[in-house]
Amino acid sequence: METLRPRRHILFVDSNKSIVQSVKKLAELAAYSFHSEGNGFDALCSIARTMPDIIFMDMHAPQLDGFQTCVLLKSRDAYRHIPFILLSAEENLFNSVRAEVLGADRVLQKPFSSQEFLAVIAASLDEEPPAKDSCQHEQSEKDIAAA
Repeated sequence: METLRPRRHILFVDSNKSIVQSVKKLAELAAYSFHSEGNGFDALCSIARTMPDIIFMDMHAPQLDGFQTCVLLKSRDAYRHIPFILLSAEENLFNSVRAEVLGADRVLQKPFSSQEFLAVIAASLDEEPPAKDSCQHEQSEKDIAAA
């Protein structure tokens, strides 16, 4: 008999509403709980309230950017265990190194595919990725977060 995994909670921080809607739809199809914020300050408040299982945050989010938020979270014992994934629209070695030095668990380049997004969640939370067929939707391979 297959055991059901606990419903994991994703916090997604990006000011682009169309990206948020696409990711929300995908996360919910994959049976994740989903919450979004549009800026780093609201994200910090939300993290304290909801204690997400994983955080995706745009490097250039308004108010507190992804780098600043990552440093604040990784410096606190209560939050350092939460996987923190920075989203970037630009391939930039400096930003990737900076993210690693500041404690981010990885950088996910925009645009990303549904399968890339789900694979990052699975790897970060030590889960099996959902079957390809379980998240059928009408978007293309490099479909989410196209800049």
